[in-house]
Amino acid sequence: MEVPIIGRLTISDYQALIIGLMFLFFEGLLRFVTFCLPDERTQPIKHLQHAENFRELVNFWDYPVEEHIVKTRDNYILGIQRIPRGKMIPDNDDDDKENNHLSTKPVHRVRHDSENNSLNNKNRSEEDYDWRYAHNSESIEFVFRRCGISLSTIRHPFENEIFPNINDSLGSSSLLRSSSINSRSTTRRNTEYIKPVVLLYHGLMTNSEIWVCNYEYENRLAYLLADAGYDVWFGNSRGNKYSMKHTKYDPSEKKFWEYSMDDLAIYDVPSTIEYILETTGAPSLTYIGFSQGTAQCFAALSINPKINKKINLFIALAPATSPRGLSNSMFNALIKSSPNVFYLFFGKKEMLSMTLFWQKVLSPPIFTKIIDFALKFLFGWTCENISETQKAIGYYHLYSCTSVKCIVHWFQIIKSRTFQMYDELPPFSLTAALGHSCQRFPTQQITTPIAVFYGGKDSLGDMSMLLKQIPTPVLVREIVDYEHLDFIWASNVGIQVYPELFDLLRQYNVYHDHYFGDVLSVGGSDNNVNEIEEREDQSINDTSSDEIQQIQPQPLEDSEIYEIDRSQYLVDGSQYLVDRSQYLVHEEDDVE
Repeated sequence: MEVPIIGRLTISDYQALIIGLMFLFFEGLLRFVTFCLPDERTQPIKHLQHAENFRELVNFWDYPVEEHIVKTRDNYILGIQRIPRGKMIPDNDDDDKENNHLSTKPVHRVRHDSENNSLNNKNRSEEDYDWRYAHNSESIEFVFRRCGISLSTIRHPFENEIFPNINDSLGSSSLLRSSSINSRSTTRRNTEYIKPVVLLYHGLMTNSEIWVCNYEYENRLAYLLADAGYDVWFGNSRGNKYSMKHTKYDPSEKKFWEYSMDDLAIYDVPSTIEYILETTGAPSLTYIGFSQGTAQCFAALSINPKINKKINLFIALAPATSPRGLSNSMFNALIKSSPNVFYLFFGKKEMLSMTLFWQKVLSPPIFTKIIDFALKFLFGWTCENISETQKAIGYYHLYSCTSVKCIVHWFQIIKSRTFQMYDELPPFSLTAALGHSCQRFPTQQITTPIAVFYGGKDSLGDMSMLLKQIPTPVLVREIVDYEHLDFIWASNVGIQVYPELFDLLRQYNVYHDHYFGDVLSVGGSDNNVNEIEEREDQSINDTSSDEIQQIQPQPLEDSEIYEIDRSQYLVDGSQYLVDRSQYLVHEEDDVE
């Protein structure tokens, strides 16, 4: 009996059918295998996305990290972090090391970890290839040039090859000490250097993690600063993930959450700055704030003259002092009519505490879409300048708790169109009805140099209002197509913002040497070098000829990043072959 269909096929048809089925089987098998194989791009994304804390984010890229505790005058406990140095690994050369003596070689080449794969000629297919650096196709030199950083100005701590007596303590200390310049008993002076200090402060309802979760190296401001020789610190406001502690109150109590932006300006910012300067020994620091991080610094500087002397430069990214309000007209009208309505909706403790729960429950793509929708609905931001990869990572580190009172304070500012202190009076009280006016922050009294970077598409910032409220900034830069979040996560922020930012840092961070004094800026200049040489020539007159003969300068090799034998600094200044602007920052004169 002839079988339907099958009986109609010839032998060649059967062969073709079997071969086709085999191809389908192998295709399915290959799809399954490739699906199970680790993806060199998705692995770091998932790791960064699900990193539990600041330390995990920083350690993933092999940078050192420290955690510090600051106690404010009103007894809140703030957790702050620090990246004390960049990721510089010296070449191993044990033969050149002698205990308690400087290396006999004048130069030791230092290379960046992100170059290791290319330097070792490793391919992605090799077993020991480190996929964490797979996306860094450019060399570290090219990336720095692209971000406007000159390699000749990069500073880094002297490693044990230079000062072996410092040992492991060097890594956790920004104050570099040498008991002697060399082994001679005729040492003229001790030498102390302090690295330039930068404090990064987050915005509203966020924490310090927003600074260290950028995926592309050229957009990682914190890491670029560390690699350029800065001592980088990260502030955290009370109530957020790292500062949810008080010596008397528990976060479950209403008393813990009874704070507004006034308290951040009066207590958190000054306490953090004082702790950092005391720890590092630096006389001042550069403050880089984002969003509310700028507002609380404007407020702190306006009411605390002492803080003005401790901040050498204030860089405001996407500043917010007098926001226009929400883009959604219905919600905006409701909130402006009575900011205290927030207490009715959210109580008097923390704001949107359930966000972290939904962040854990929802899948990453869904959570990312929800955040995109919320930002578009409330503020009109499209976030088109932020890549999907960066959103997938950044949104998971975006939210952190703050008080409802802090949110109410912001809507009081929006309603009054004035950068004012928190208004404690009920909105419908007799005093308020009779024309009560809340005290403004006297921002015109600020003496610290200010630089402003703002976005042309940022619906929150009202730049015309801000510029009327503050002294004339040293720089006002508009990035036409930037929105609010673009200043920390945009795909081209390393090109649009960082070159001018680093120029400002070089201009306002002046190096200090106990011997030379305050003469070196980060970038260096011919006038500074001439002044150094004049001072050095004068000092050499006081040095015996026998001493000078014992120390002869050595020619430097052609390399990108150097560690220099400082013994050559005792000879004729005309023989200097190195831009000494790489060697740390200013402190009060203390010449021995």
